[in-house]
Amino acid sequence: MKYSIEEIRKTQKGEGFWLRLSNEMATQLIYRIQTFDISPNLFTLFSLIFGFVSGVALAGGHLIIAAITLNVMYLFDNLDGQWARIKKMSSTFGALFDSLVDGWNLSIIVFSMGIYLYNTTHNVAFLYLTILFFMLSYLEFGLEKNILHESLKEGKSIEKISLQENHHTLKPMIKIVGACTLYDKWIFVITLGMLFGYVQIALIYVVAVRCIHYSVDLLKLYLKFK
Repeated sequence: MKYSIEEIRKTQKGEGFWLRLSNEMATQLIYRIQTFDISPNLFTLFSLIFGFVSGVALAGGHLIIAAITLNVMYLFDNLDGQWARIKKMSSTFGALFDSLVDGWNLSIIVFSMGIYLYNTTHNVAFLYLTILFFMLSYLEFGLEKNILHESLKEGKSIEKISLQENHHTLKPMIKIVGACTLYDKWIFVITLGMLFGYVQIALIYVVAVRCIHYSVDLLKLYLKFK
C-alpha cells in the first residue's frame, strides 16, 4: 500500500514552528522511502548518532557542522514517530527508547556547550551552569517518578498533573512555561546560538527554562496534594 502525502501528514504531532518544519521534511522523506521495510527504532538510533556527532563538533568548535547535525538529529527524532504511526509499528520499547534518546541527546548537547564555552572563554561559570542543568534534570526525573508512583497508588492513569480544573489563575503562566519548554524551542534556540556565535545565550536559556519548568512542577505538586 502506498500512502499519499496527505495521509502521511496526518501522522504529524506536536506544536511549534520549528517542529512543523522538521515534521514536513520527515513527511516528504517518508513519502519517498515508504516501500522500505525499516524499523522506527533504526531512525531513533540515527538520531542518537547525529546527536553525538553534533556534540563532538560543538565541543571542538565546529559550530556550523554542529548546527547542521543537530537538526539532522531532530529530523530523525520526528521521523521515527511518524514512521511508526503510518506503518502501525508503535511499541512500548520504541516509545521508551525514543524518550531515552531525547534525554541523552539533550544532555550531550548541553554538556558540549559547556565544554565549548569553557575552552573558548576559560570561564568556569559555564561549567557550573552545565552542572546545574544536570542537577535539575536529575531532580525533575525524581519528581516525575514520584508523581507516577502516586498516580498508580491512586489507581489513576499515567498523565501529567493538570491545574486546569481548580487553579484557573495559574493557567496563563503554565501555558507560557509550557511553550518555552517545548523541545522545539530548545532546538531552535541552540541552533541560532551555534549559527550566530551566541552559544552562551543558548546555554543560559536551556538552564533557565529547566529551572523554571522544575519550579512549576513543584508548584503543581504542592497544589495537588496540599
